[in-house]
Amino acid sequence: MKNIAAVSCKIDKTHSAWIFPSDTNLNEVDFAETKDRFDFYISRKQLSKTFFEYKQSDLNINSLRLKETVRYCCKIAGSTKLSEIVPHITNEYNRLIKLERENDRIIFQFINYLGKSYIYFENNKSKKIDFEVVPDKINYEEDYIQLTKAIANECSALLLDYSSPTSLTFSQDSSRKSSILEQFIFLRTFCYSDNLESLFASIKRNPDRILAKEEEMKPFGSGIPSNKFYSSPFANSRCWTKTKSGNYVPSEISVSRKYDSFDTSANRFIKFALLTFSEICGKVLEKVEFDNSGKELKLEAQKIISTIDEILCDSFFDDINELDFFPANNQILEKREGYSQIFNAFSMMDLALQLSWKGKDDIYLGESKNTALLYEYWLFFELRKILRELSGKEKNTEELEPFRQFVNDTNGLTISLQQGNTSVQTFLFEKQNLTVNLYYNRTFLPTQFSTSVYWGSYSRPFRPDYTIAVFPNKYKKENDAIKEGDVSYIHFDAKYRIQDLTQFINSDKKMPDTENFESDISKISEKESEELAQEKNDSVVNTYKRGDLLKMHTYNDAIRRTVGSYVLYPGNNSKENKNEQTSVYDEILPGVGAFAIRPGNKNAGQKALKEFISAILEFKAKESSRQYRKEYFENIVIRSPSEEKAAVISKQQKSEYQMIGFIRNEYLNFLKANGFIPNSLDDFMSGKNFCFYFYFYAIKNGKVYTLHKETNKAKYLRLTTTDIRNCKTELGFVFNHLEPWEAEIESIELVSKDVLAKKLSLLYRKDFSPANGFHADYYYLAKAKITRYFESGITAVCAEENDDISVYSPKIIERIL
Repeated sequence: MKNIAAVSCKIDKTHSAWIFPSDTNLNEVDFAETKDRFDFYISRKQLSKTFFEYKQSDLNINSLRLKETVRYCCKIAGSTKLSEIVPHITNEYNRLIKLERENDRIIFQFINYLGKSYIYFENNKSKKIDFEVVPDKINYEEDYIQLTKAIANECSALLLDYSSPTSLTFSQDSSRKSSILEQFIFLRTFCYSDNLESLFASIKRNPDRILAKEEEMKPFGSGIPSNKFYSSPFANSRCWTKTKSGNYVPSEISVSRKYDSFDTSANRFIKFALLTFSEICGKVLEKVEFDNSGKELKLEAQKIISTIDEILCDSFFDDINELDFFPANNQILEKREGYSQIFNAFSMMDLALQLSWKGKDDIYLGESKNTALLYEYWLFFELRKILRELSGKEKNTEELEPFRQFVNDTNGLTISLQQGNTSVQTFLFEKQNLTVNLYYNRTFLPTQFSTSVYWGSYSRPFRPDYTIAVFPNKYKKENDAIKEGDVSYIHFDAKYRIQDLTQFINSDKKMPDTENFESDISKISEKESEELAQEKNDSVVNTYKRGDLLKMHTYNDAIRRTVGSYVLYPGNNSKENKNEQTSVYDEILPGVGAFAIRPGNKNAGQKALKEFISAILEFKAKESSRQYRKEYFENIVIRSPSEEKAAVISKQQKSEYQMIGFIRNEYLNFLKANGFIPNSLDDFMSGKNFCFYFYFYAIKNGKVYTLHKETNKAKYLRLTTTDIRNCKTELGFVFNHLEPWEAEIESIELVSKDVLAKKLSLLYRKDFSPANGFHADYYYLAKAKITRYFESGITAVCAEENDDISVYSPKIIERIL
C-alpha cells in the first residue's frame, strides 16, 4: 500500500493514537480503509516518498512498518484528559532515538536503528502499537535480514545493545555459552511472559514434600517415647530423678514427631534458581549503574529482583536448606507445574541466543545494535572470508571462532569487535610469497611517526575501519618488514549512510582541450555546481558523502606506507551499482575509490572486491612493474629508508639539494617587520636567531599536491616572491630574484590548516593569517633557520622531474654557489 499519509489506532473507547510524518497537514488527508486494528489515511496529493508500509510476511516481521530517518509524530486524539494518555517509545531515555515531547504528542525519529519497536501509553500499559522500523538505504528482507543472519552465524551477541530503541527476535542455541546480557534478555522474557508470581503460586498449591520425622524432648508422659529412647535411654533423656519407690525416671524424654517437610531436592533447586536469577540481575545493575542510556534496563532488572525477593521472603522457604547437588533427573522438576517452567528456564540460561526471523514458540526480544555498526561488522567478516578464500589457509586460528581475537566483551553486557592494532588475523599466501595481516580499527598515531621514521601518521591520529597490511613472508613479523621499508597498507572504510558515492569519482571522464586547458579547468558543469551546493547541506544533516571520499585521500597522504584507501558502501536497491577506483598512475596502486557491496547483492559486490584484492596481491608479488613508482608514493614528504641504508647515508656528506619556494609579499613583510628574517646584511650580522616557518599546499578540495621525489633530501631553502610556476628548470637555468639569504631546513611535517595557524601563532607569539585566510585543508610546514647571507642567484645543476610536479610545490635542484 502506497501513499499512506497517516495511521490511527484505538487506545480505548474514547481515544485514538495518530501516527504521521511531523510535517504532514492532517487537514489534507482522507480516510482510506481499515486493516486489522489500524485505520489508514491517504493524502489528497501525490506523496514524493513512501512514509508507511503495511504488508504481511512469512517472516517474524510486524505488518505496520515505519521508515528509518523519517520524523514521525504520535498524537493522541479523543474527548477528555488527553494529558493523562502519554505516549512512550521503548528505551526512549537513551541518546539513540531523537525524541521531542509535548502534552498530547511525541515527535520521534530512528536513525541507523532497524527492527521491532512499539509505542505504549502511560495510563494503559497493556495497549501497545507494534511496528517495524525499516530502511530506505537497503532492502529490509533481502539486505538487513541477510546482514543480521550472517553476523549471527559468527556470533549472535554482536547484534545486541542493551539500550537500543529497536529489537530483534532470538531463540536458544545449545552450541554456545551465553553472556550476561543474553542471560538477562532470556530472564526478562521468562519473568514477564510466564509471570514468576503465578509459577510460585502453582508450586505452593501442590508443593513437593516428604514425611519427615524428628526427635524432640518432651516432659515424661506427654508422648510416646521414641525407639531411640529404648535403645539408648540416657542419651535420649535428661533430668533423671529418684521417685519415692526408689526408682529413677527422667523428667524429659525423646519423643518422635512426624510432619510434612518442604526441604526436598526440588524445592532446594527452586530456591537456588531464584537466587541465581537475582544474581544475574544484580550483575546487570552493576554494569549499567553509571550509564544513563540503560535506564529502562535498570528498571527492569530492579523489578525482577524485587519480585524474587518477595517470593524468597515467603515462609515456604523458611526450612529449605541450600542445594548440595544438582538434581538433573528429578521427576518433580521435569513434570510438575511451576517446577518444570523454572527448571527449564534455568537449564536454558547458559545457552547463547541465535537470531530467529521465522516465527517460533520460544522467541525472545533483544535490543539491536546500530545498523551502521552492524554493516561495519558484516564487512569485516566479508573481508576475512575473501582473504581466507584467496589464501587457502589461515594462520594461528581456531576452527569454531576464528575471530575470537577480535572480540571484546570487557563490559559484560555488550560484545563488539575489538579496536586497536592488537586485533589482527594473519593469512599466508604461499604462491605469492606474501603475508597479509587483517586489522579491524587499527590506529595510526603521530607519536609512532615522531619516534620512528618507519610508520605511523604524519599529522593526526587516524583509525580506518579495516586495514590490510601486505609484506613478503620472508619476514617473521610485520615490524621487521616495516623497518626494511617493505610493507604496504590498504585501508577500507564502511559508509552505511551512502547510497551512491561513485558520482564523486571520475563523474566526467572527458579529456580536456589541451589548447584551451586554462579555460577548461575554470569551467564547472551545472550538475557539479549542484553537488557542491548540496555538499554544504549534507554536512549539516550528517549525510556528507563527498567528505567520505576526501578522507580516503587523507589516509593515502597522512598514513605512512599507505598505497590505497577505499570506501565500502551499500549502494541502492537497483542492483546496478558500479564499483570504481582511481589510480594515481596506470597501475592498480596507489589509488582511492569506492565499492558497492550489500548482503542482498553480495555476490556481485564480493566478486568485484575479491578481484580487486587479488589484483593488489598479484601486483605486490611482482618485483618489477614500475616498482619505484609505488615506492615514491609510499615515501612522499619524508623518505624512510631501511635501517641498513639509513646507516650508510648518515656517513655520507650532506646533500646539496636546495628547495626554492614561493612566498607571498604579505607573509614576507610580516616576517621582516617582526624580526624573523633579516632586512640587511648588518641585521644578519647582529647575531639574532632568525627562525621561521615556510608552508605550501598539501591537500586542497580533495586534490593532493605532488612533490619532487627528492624533497626529503633538501637541506637548504631559498625563497622568492616571483612566480616560479613557469620556470623551466632545465640544466643550467639560473634562479635570480631570490631573497639574499639561505636557510637550513630543520623539519618538514604535514599539518591541517587549524594546526598550521596554531603553530604560526606559537612561534611568532602573535596571530598570523593571510588576508584571504588559509585556502587548503592541509599544508606542508617546513621549519627553517637562516644561516648564510648572500645576494647571488643559484644555477641549477639537476632539475629532474621539477616540471612534472604541482605548480604550487617548491622546486628542488642541486645547486652551484
